[in-house]
Amino acid sequence: MIAQIARVVFNVPKVIAIVYDPQREASFHEAGIETLAIAVAGAELLAARLEGRAEAPGSAVESWRTAGQPGVRVPQRPLEAQDGAFYVIVVGGGLVGFYLSRNLLNNGHEVTMIERNRDTYELVSRQIDCPVVLGDGSTVAVLERAGASRANVLCAVTDHDQDNLIACQVAKFHFGIPRTIARVKNPKNEMVMRRLGVDTTVSSTAMITNVIESALPATRVRALASLGSCGMGILEYHLTPASPAVGKKARQVKLPQNCSLVGVLRGGEALTCFDGVVLDAGDTVLALVPSDQERAVREIFVG
Repeated sequence: MIAQIARVVFNVPKVIAIVYDPQREASFHEAGIETLAIAVAGAELLAARLEGRAEAPGSAVESWRTAGQPGVRVPQRPLEAQDGAFYVIVVGGGLVGFYLSRNLLNNGHEVTMIERNRDTYELVSRQIDCPVVLGDGSTVAVLERAGASRANVLCAVTDHDQDNLIACQVAKFHFGIPRTIARVKNPKNEMVMRRLGVDTTVSSTAMITNVIESALPATRVRALASLGSCGMGILEYHLTPASPAVGKKARQVKLPQNCSLVGVLRGGEALTCFDGVVLDAGDTVLALVPSDQERAVREIFVG
């Protein structure tokens, strides 16, 4: 996950990752990440690669430098169900995974659960009427045992965002599973995970925050909608007499790049034509804001 964030978000030109599961190497190479198989070479080889030291032909470094050509991703299958029932793999046997699996079973879907902790595995396998596989759900071998080659959906709901990301990526790019869903504990990871191939992310933290903010009338900033696919949201800002934007013409308020003023709510009326509109205390301003600009726009409207 760190290597992919470095490549995709920060455009780091050279990224090297240690890989413990050799079957994952092809997907790393597809993502433009060089790999070092820790079972074959040690940290001194990583240092040699970074320093550009010459190695003799046939050495471990030379083998690593030439091995692992980019693999071919398995074509993604269409999202189809047999008689309306999907085959769903749930990675993570904690409370979320347990109740999710039980609900899916009650709705007539076929489910296999994967859990890596042996104590949890022993407990869950006695309490749920579906196959439970013991192992790491982010590895090719374990997903293969769970029947990933015929699954319609994979839901990764462990407590670790990085494990959920890798499980979804292996499911999609190695097995061609058409729909992947990841639980996200840190809402800041949602946009990154979508950019890295996860179809749907679910953040309980973000959902609870939105519910709380919507329930508090005095809240000066509320998230009305999240446009997850592009990392943007529609937010409303309640202006008070102390708001920096009060007294300014709506057209003259300078917003950061990619931000847009959507409307002004005043006295039960929605103003969408801003010519001549001067912002006043009591107004509610609606704006389209990328997630990384939320703090800057908040300072402009509410301080």
